Amino acid sequence: MKVTINQNPNIKETEVIINCCSLDKRLKYLVDYIRQFSFSIKGHIDDKHFYIPLDCVLYIDSVDKKTFFYDEHRVFLCKSSLLELEKMLDNTVFVRVSKNCMINLAYLHCVRNADNHRMEAIMSNGERIMVGRAYVERLRSKLEEIQIDPFHLHLSKEISSMYSCSERSVVNMGTIISSPAAPKRVVPLSYGTAELLAALGVSGPLIAVAPAETTLANVLPHYRNLLESIPVLTYQDQGVPTIEELIHLEADLVIGSFYSTKTINMETLKRRQPNINIYIHEGTVPAHATLESTYRDILNLGKLFRVGDIAVQLVEQWRREIACLRRCLTVENDLRVFVYDGGKAAPYTSAGDTLENDLIHLSGGKNIFHDKKSGYIATDWREIAKRDPEIIIVHQYDDSMTAEEKIAYLRRRSELKGTSAVRNNRFLKLSLLEVFPSAQNTRAIKKMINAFYPNLL
Repeated sequence: MKVTINQNPNIKETEVIINCCSLDKRLKYLVDYIRQFSFSIKGHIDDKHFYIPLDCVLYIDSVDKKTFFYDEHRVFLCKSSLLELEKMLDNTVFVRVSKNCMINLAYLHCVRNADNHRMEAIMSNGERIMVGRAYVERLRSKLEEIQIDPFHLHLSKEISSMYSCSERSVVNMGTIISSPAAPKRVVPLSYGTAELLAALGVSGPLIAVAPAETTLANVLPHYRNLLESIPVLTYQDQGVPTIEELIHLEADLVIGSFYSTKTINMETLKRRQPNINIYIHEGTVPAHATLESTYRDILNLGKLFRVGDIAVQLVEQWRREIACLRRCLTVENDLRVFVYDGGKAAPYTSAGDTLENDLIHLSGGKNIFHDKKSGYIATDWREIAKRDPEIIIVHQYDDSMTAEEKIAYLRRRSELKGTSAVRNNRFLKLSLLEVFPSAQNTRAIKKMINAFYPNLL
C-alpha cells in the first residue's frame, strides 16, 4: 500500500482520498476507522459537559435505562439512547455485543468462548464484556469482514495522550462517581473492604475503619500489619458508624456494602457533606451480587485510587486461581447447601441473589434457597428440613453466638435431625470476610470445594 501525506498550512480542512482498484474488506475497515475521527460524542459528569472524540471511546453501555460511555479513565452519562447511538455509529468500527453494550473494535484485545454459547470480549484496559448469544455471530462477522482471527486479535491501541486527564470516574449503582485526584481520606465500612484496599496497595489514605461485625483478627495475616494502626470507629448498629462520626472525620470517600449504607442513610450524609463520595459494593447488592460484580468493584476502585494496573492483575489472578480450583468439578457436582447466619425463631440465610450464593455455585454446590430473592432472608425450620441440605455453612462473626455454639444449636433442632447434613455431621465454618467482598473470596471457594467434595482437590 502506498501512503502519501501532503502537509500544507493553507489547507483549511483535512481530506482523506483513497485511490484503489476495489474496496475490499480490510480497506472498508480502514475507512470505517478513519470515519470515527470526524465524530465527537457529548457526555456529562455531574454538571460538566464534555465532547469526547469517538476514537477515544472504548465502549458504550446501558444501565438502569441510562446510557454511559467510557474512555480509558472516565465514564460519561450520555443523553442519547443506545439504539440512537447504534444508528449513528453504523459505519464505524463500533459493534453491538449485547442488548446493553457496544464496543469499539479498535480497543478489543481478544475474545474467548464462554458458557451458554456466549463469548467474552477482553478490552485493551483489561475489562471483560460478555457477548450475548444473539450477538456472537454479529461480532464474528464484523471481525471476518476485516479478515482477523477473533482469537488472535491485534487491534487494540493506546488512547491518545492529548486526551489524557487526571480525573477518574466510574459508574456505581447507576450513578457516576468522579474524583479529580486519588481519595486522601477514606473510611471503609468493614474490614473486608479495608483488606481489599490493602490488596490493591492502598492503605495510607484509610483514616478509620468500621468493624461491621468483624474484627482485625478476621483479616488475612499479610494484610493485618497494614491495617492494625488504623483507628476503629465506635461499634453502632451492625458495626456501622453514625453520620456525625463520618462528618467529623471529613472523609472524601466512604466505601460500604449495600447493608451498611442502608443503615447509615447515605442520602442524609451526602446532603450534609456534599463533597463526599459514597461507593456501594455492587457485589453485595441483591440482583447484582456475583463474583463478576465484585471484579467490577475492584476495577472501579483501582481507577479511583489510580492503581488500575494492580486491579487488573488482581482480578486476573483470582480468575486463574478459581479456574484452576474448578477443573476438578463436573456437572454432577451439585451438593445441596444451607447457609445459617443466625436466628432461632426465624433462621437467617442467604438467598439466590447474594455473592455467597454465587461462591457456592462456583464451588459445585447448590444453595437450597437459590430460588428466593432479596439478599439475606428469614426462613422457616420446616422448610429447611423439607429441602434437606447435605452440608450447612455456618457464619462465624462478632455476634451473640460463636460458630461452635451455632452448630451445637442446629444439632439440637428437632426439625433438622433427619437432614443429611446433621445426620452426617457436615458443617463448614466461614467468616463474613470470606462470603462478602474481600481478598478472601478465592479462599472461600477453595474451602467450600474441600468441604463439599473432600477427595477432589
